[in-house]
Amino acid sequence: GMLCCLLCCLAAVFPVYAQTTAPLSDTIRNIVDRFKRLNTQFPQEKVYLHHDKPVYTAGDDIWFRAYVVNATTHLPNRLSRLLYVELLNQRDTILYKEKIVMQQGEFYGDIHLADTLAPGYYRIRAYTSFMRNAGDDFYYNEPVYIGNSRSYKLLSNVVWRRGEGGNAEAVVTFRDLNEKPIADAEISYTLRLKNRSTKKATTNSRGEIVIPFKIGDMQDRNTLQVTTSINGVVYRRSFQAPRLGEDVAVQFFPEGGWLLNGKDCTVAFKALKTSGLGQQVSGMLYDRNGQEIIDFESNELGMGRFRFRPEKGMSYYADIRSGDYTKRVDLPEAKDSGIVLNAGQSATRVMLMIQATDDIMARDGQWLLVMHSRGALLNALMLTKEQMGIAIPINKSQLPSGILTFTLFDANGPVSERMLFINNTLDQLKIAITPGKPSYGKRERVALTIQVTNAKGEPVETSLSVAVTDDAIVHPDDMQSTIFSNLLLSSDLKGYVQNPHFYFNDSTGIRDTDLDYLMMTQGWSRFNTEQVLHNEFPDLAYPLELSSTISGTVRGMTGVARNANLTLFVTRVPKGVEGNNQVFAEKTDDAGRFLFSGFEYPDSTEYLLQARSSGGSGNMFVLFDSDFVPVKSYDSPVPDYESTGVFQKYLQRSYEQFMYNLDAQMLVLEGITVEGREVIPKTGDSVIDMITAGMSRYSPYYMDAEKISENAPGYTFWQLLDLCSLYFVSEQEEKIEIRAGRKNPLILVDGFSRDLRYVEDFVHPEEIDRMIIIRDGNEAAFWGHETRRPESGGRLARRVYGETAGILPGP
Repeated sequence: GMLCCLLCCLAAVFPVYAQTTAPLSDTIRNIVDRFKRLNTQFPQEKVYLHHDKPVYTAGDDIWFRAYVVNATTHLPNRLSRLLYVELLNQRDTILYKEKIVMQQGEFYGDIHLADTLAPGYYRIRAYTSFMRNAGDDFYYNEPVYIGNSRSYKLLSNVVWRRGEGGNAEAVVTFRDLNEKPIADAEISYTLRLKNRSTKKATTNSRGEIVIPFKIGDMQDRNTLQVTTSINGVVYRRSFQAPRLGEDVAVQFFPEGGWLLNGKDCTVAFKALKTSGLGQQVSGMLYDRNGQEIIDFESNELGMGRFRFRPEKGMSYYADIRSGDYTKRVDLPEAKDSGIVLNAGQSATRVMLMIQATDDIMARDGQWLLVMHSRGALLNALMLTKEQMGIAIPINKSQLPSGILTFTLFDANGPVSERMLFINNTLDQLKIAITPGKPSYGKRERVALTIQVTNAKGEPVETSLSVAVTDDAIVHPDDMQSTIFSNLLLSSDLKGYVQNPHFYFNDSTGIRDTDLDYLMMTQGWSRFNTEQVLHNEFPDLAYPLELSSTISGTVRGMTGVARNANLTLFVTRVPKGVEGNNQVFAEKTDDAGRFLFSGFEYPDSTEYLLQARSSGGSGNMFVLFDSDFVPVKSYDSPVPDYESTGVFQKYLQRSYEQFMYNLDAQMLVLEGITVEGREVIPKTGDSVIDMITAGMSRYSPYYMDAEKISENAPGYTFWQLLDLCSLYFVSEQEEKIEIRAGRKNPLILVDGFSRDLRYVEDFVHPEEIDRMIIIRDGNEAAFWGHETRRPESGGRLARRVYGETAGILPGP
């Protein structure tokens, strides 16, 4: 709540300088008003999900508590009442999506991981509808590794190697859970570069296959998928290919944006290896004549800095060393004329200094200095050349924790910017957890006392969440992020921040110096100061979701249905929720549009919608609006958990627990006599009813929404096909066979024939009403050679019989 005190309380923060008539286009009062407008009319939200560990196994549940807060104040947000949580695979396909309704002011839920999930990296994405206005850079995105000890008894890892003349290779190693190489196994692999190729290889005695390729064929995103079958169990895994352009990429970032000749300059640097993760390096700075200037060394994440004074007419380069690897990198060219911000901090103060070259100091001029934290204006000052080169002290006790941004403007716009990370213990909470006794036995009830206090030791009323897990498997330091590192750091920076928790490790405390390296090298922040000063504010295309909504368009045989009467019935709600049989009524507008709102039912509530024209006809089509949010590729370098002994131990424990539970749940039933079978309900479509007449609901060639939700929750389309007892299924080759030699049988999805690519790209299993695999040519003949497609604007979920119709959102 410290950000609620803006300019009025900051007289003690900044020393007061004489104000003169501003030649700049805006007065300070206008600037104050624009920042206030940003925070009142265009508020932003943040989401953080608290879950218990960075790694899981298929069959687990990811239990989470979600914190939705105001992006500026970090106070709990009570505006958006709906939160969307998704699980995505490495191909950015949404495998699971849940709409969570706020309960007693909180959001919580769980993601059940299907036990058929292939091992590899997935990510959790969470956002409110209102967050879409700020852009997907600031959604909650957290990579999680999911292994599979139930279906897969293999481990695999890949090493990417550069060769000579633009050649490269991927070496994939397969081994069992006891680390024994799996030799002579036939592997099918698909390498997706500029083009996609599917081939087969056999592992050598070391369990390896070697896949050659050309570096020139690589694109922004490249993947390798491997498939094999061991003892009848299919194993699949997907890898992301790293960038192989350089062995170590090094960038230099002068403080304030520029090197100035004749001035002492601080230069930060960042070194990345081909995986995109930081690479620890050391180096020496030289001038053009080979004269040594200063040596330097990075931290373990590949970041560091050094200080030197460039001279006019001289250029500089650095020799970078990483083990036996060396490379030469040129520094940016220094400017003869310029002005930059320099900043540093001690335990109690921030010291700010503005440096300018002699030509700027020789002429009159004014500059505007703006200081803000997370978009809340803390101060704005008009400065003259008399303030150049003089240290400006700022009392840290008045500053909120998080990223502090200084931006310096001249009459033409911003000339320099510097970010600092402020750690102010005065606005942070302390949590003490005390167990009821020193140790506990197995399955003994554990009592914990949790006390939350402020910096003064005073008790604080709060809402919190607790996750308990085995520290032999997952240590708190292994977490990618915490609520502290997420809200204060990574959520306010664009781009990938490697291991945010590194900076706030409980055992080492806050790493102030390492944080400053990050501030100097990760220059893209959530709030653009220049845009605010130029009255450029975000376009609020997505309103706050204050309740659940169902919207769409109604069409008749001749076009959109105006003034159509719609009735929405709540037919089934999740267990423990009231509201069955509630009824809502609406009419369509002149464009045939309708909207139901003002109700709050959780995910998996079932509705029935009836539509009749204004004249009473029930022969209508209903097209529902899509709630699909486009997926932006999230290229986050991630460590290889599978190669660690701790994770293998975790997989083994998970498998043992699974078998224990399976044995405990097994019951011996008395003998029964099967007298009949459940038939598939008729649809009214003579062709479809003819095809399904000989099928039971238990047929593997027939799937409906109920079977999918019970037997395949969260499955991809290809995993769904695996349940259909087909002869051959290959996602890599995009091919299925219903029997040997009979390729790509016809698939009917909700009454329309679909090719594999269409279904893979646009159909989510949880949206399927019924799916039938056509086995015989006679049945397929009714569809001819052309695919029956719905009219534009939507995808038919079922055709219309009688009063009701449903059309799922278009792709």
